[in-house]
Amino acid sequence: MQLGDSHNFGKKVEQVSQNQVFKPRSVFWERLFLSDNHFRQCLEHLFPNKDNFITQLPNLKFQNNSLFSNYVQKIHLERPQVDLTHDLPIYGELLAIASLFGINDLHRDNILYGFNSKLKKNLIVPIDIEIIGEINLLPAETLLIPSKKCPWLVSAISLLSSDKDLHANELMSLIKSFLNTIELLIKNKELLSIEFIRLAKHEESELSRFIPRETVIYASALRENDFKSFFKSEIKQLERGDIPFYLRSTSSKKIYYYQNEHSLVETKDFDSLQFNLESRFARISDGFSSLFHLAESTIACWTLSIINALYKDSKSIYIDVTNNCSTRINKSEVLLSLNGTTYAANRF
Repeated sequence: MQLGDSHNFGKKVEQVSQNQVFKPRSVFWERLFLSDNHFRQCLEHLFPNKDNFITQLPNLKFQNNSLFSNYVQKIHLERPQVDLTHDLPIYGELLAIASLFGINDLHRDNILYGFNSKLKKNLIVPIDIEIIGEINLLPAETLLIPSKKCPWLVSAISLLSSDKDLHANELMSLIKSFLNTIELLIKNKELLSIEFIRLAKHEESELSRFIPRETVIYASALRENDFKSFFKSEIKQLERGDIPFYLRSTSSKKIYYYQNEHSLVETKDFDSLQFNLESRFARISDGFSSLFHLAESTIACWTLSIINALYKDSKSIYIDVTNNCSTRINKSEVLLSLNGTTYAANRF
């Protein structure tokens, strides 16, 4: 059974057996989070509580480990049992990790949410981790929460709640978890940067997926057979019936695509101010240090944006989130008190 879009000469993700999925691309970053390895162990040991986003991730079996052909153990989960008291803090941790590490494209089709009967709890598992090291100005760029560009039903949080709005206690639970995790990661930034520098020695860590345009734009062009508004490398891929697929270097601003099934070639199509590659990506060779600096300077802005995205009620509320954080929300603005400083944002 084929899954997903067609890339690189008609290749698609495919379920080849009841317990195995074929992925015609690198799975290096997925393996980093979804199998037992030094990086994942390092992350697990940072959390003071045993029940957290990292420890609930499965340890999957990966085969081949190449750029072009990989087999991944399929995850089997049952229909989720409603338990937002447990699941929203876990989701807040995922949102923090993805926002800071620049793990994007985590819309609802790339997250598996379901009940594990053995562990007797719901699991939240990213099943397509192709992008890392992107400099996120806002957490919504992960697609885990909605924005003007990403409707609620496209964002992954719609898996947990069909309501386009969280209640005050639910919002508090997620924000508290998000802030605690961001602060935990920043506190351990030297250790994590060393881990990323160590990972940079692996050849596969050199590449991360680059998505210059939304898939719906390419899909529309294919339906209409109209490619005139695209770059040359995009047109080449569209003409063969593929959704254009790009990889970028995690240590430079080079962008690549597949010239044939097993050969990458660099393209200069995106070396323009429109895409501004230099300011979009952090370098793994620097331990992604710029990502930690960004999080430190924008944590209040990030938190305000999450509140605006997830709380649409016009009712005024006051929430004590943590000992050093509270928020007051009214019809026109959000006030956030964080570490003794007050920040404000207009309601969307």
